[in-house]
Amino acid sequence: MAARSPDEYALVADGALTLTIDESCAPLTGTWIPTSARRVTAGSGLTPDASIVVVRGDEAPAPESPDAPSTLRIGRVRAWLDNQGGTALMIGSTGTFGQIDRLRHRARLEVRHRGGDAAAMDLQPMLTIAAAILLGRIGRILLHAGAVVAEDGRAWLVVGDARSGKSTTCISLAASGWALLSDDQVVLQVSQVGDLSVEGWLRPLHLDEGWGNRVPTGTRKTVATDAFGLRAERGPIELAGTLHTAVVPASRPL
Repeated sequence: MAARSPDEYALVADGALTLTIDESCAPLTGTWIPTSARRVTAGSGLTPDASIVVVRGDEAPAPESPDAPSTLRIGRVRAWLDNQGGTALMIGSTGTFGQIDRLRHRARLEVRHRGGDAAAMDLQPMLTIAAAILLGRIGRILLHAGAVVAEDGRAWLVVGDARSGKSTTCISLAASGWALLSDDQVVLQVSQVGDLSVEGWLRPLHLDEGWGNRVPTGTRKTVATDAFGLRAERGPIELAGTLHTAVVPASRPL
């Protein structure tokens, strides 16, 4: 039987950033791949400005951690940026690692399957780091924020600290007739006419249990977007402004 070709996705609407995943690594991405990501078919002729490749790397030796403190850390993944060489190295707890060539706009992540669920916990933050760095290199920004589209067709960012109500605000506005772009990550870019636009990276929603009754329990659950019958859009859509969320003690959600 012939080996199956790797899965390839256009992560942004114009195909400027692509993700190619070895078939054996696909289950480890979980829900990281945005639901809006478009499958790229063989022979499509798409020429991306930046690319991420995920392969199985059980046989290859993992690089040693640099002696210097890491530049950033997400979960158990540490990353070192070499500004002079234009590269970045990411190392996870399972030996899964990634290398980013910031000058050539390419990233290669090698997954250790023997790590099981822990390997998935390494891969997903690495995908976020690689996407953020590469998008920055092609003039865009990956931002931890939600976004909704008002009735006038313009988008609003929903920003705030973790657990400050971004998802609740996005869903509440979408339930009132606005469209949902994302509750977690968005991509910002400057349009050809100089306006700032936003594209949503929509994934399953993370909500406090009891959200619908306005009595949150503090326990988070994952809910599919279509469970609420919300209207979703991808963008990019012109940005109108920002909405800032915050938790006020002894108050109830609106």
